[in-house]
Amino acid sequence: MPASVPDVRERPIGPDVITVGETLVQLTPPHGARVATTTTLLVSTAGAESNVASHLARLGHRVAHLSAVGDDAWGSRVVADLADAGVDVSRISHLPGAPTGLYTKAREHGVTRVSYHRTGSAASRMGPDDADRLLPLPRIVHFSGVLAALSPSSRDLAGRLLRSRRLGARISFDVNHRAALWTGDGAAAALLELARGSDIVFVGRDEAERLWGCRTDSDLRALIPDPEHLVIRDDDREAVEWRGLQRSALAPRPVEVIEPVGAGDAFAAGWLSALLDDPEGAAGERLRRGHALAALVLESLTDHPADPTALASLRPGRGRAGE
Repeated sequence: MPASVPDVRERPIGPDVITVGETLVQLTPPHGARVATTTTLLVSTAGAESNVASHLARLGHRVAHLSAVGDDAWGSRVVADLADAGVDVSRISHLPGAPTGLYTKAREHGVTRVSYHRTGSAASRMGPDDADRLLPLPRIVHFSGVLAALSPSSRDLAGRLLRSRRLGARISFDVNHRAALWTGDGAAAALLELARGSDIVFVGRDEAERLWGCRTDSDLRALIPDPEHLVIRDDDREAVEWRGLQRSALAPRPVEVIEPVGAGDAFAAGWLSALLDDPEGAAGERLRRGHALAALVLESLTDHPADPTALASLRPGRGRAGE
């Protein structure tokens, strides 16, 4: 017999959002330089889910991040960076004997080249029992397909997160397919199952075609009909939101792209920010805020706006970007 859903007004109040996933050190050479020859690297903090957490916190939302890092200097560094952004880091554990994930990112001849060093990382050792650290539950639990790809145990954790719906939390899932992280041909089925079990789904049109053969957003909605919100990003052309059977679309403003990796995380954060502010608001405002935050990241070398104070214009009077 299915468990009854408790009245969310009777449970302890958690953050607005808890993001779950790996936080990594990002090393980036100056614009146009190569990793192999540069003598300078910019150190920053990244990771699909923690990027979302950082953006939302700087916009003034109450956000916590659930993860594991190594009991090392890099782990201390990324946790401090998230705390400085305003993220609650009390759900991040430090695991002795496991490294903090790290990667390099460089833009060379118009192509972004990324090299990951995350095998055996602390975050890859997370498992389903880590879902207990979600309590008290937030309004929204956000994670991505990267979490599901890190290891068999982290994939079990991703599946366990879906159960939070029964306790009153909404599940936000970004497909975020990273082919290099998956072995065999199980990605399409695993990611589809997670998407169908979520309330909010973000996916790129290109990855939807690559994974499931969906060439239009209507095809994708037919494949994934259950989530209340299905948001499809189509690079610089438009973003589409399906809410039920209602379709809304909005094109982004043109920007000079310095580096595109991380813009999808920024879009998701902007969209979620607008949803948190007005759950019944118009889709146009959610898409607009998503595009606006993504634009700030597209104009930066790292996964974060070059000028964090620029976020203040997206949520006037309520963000902490200027602190």
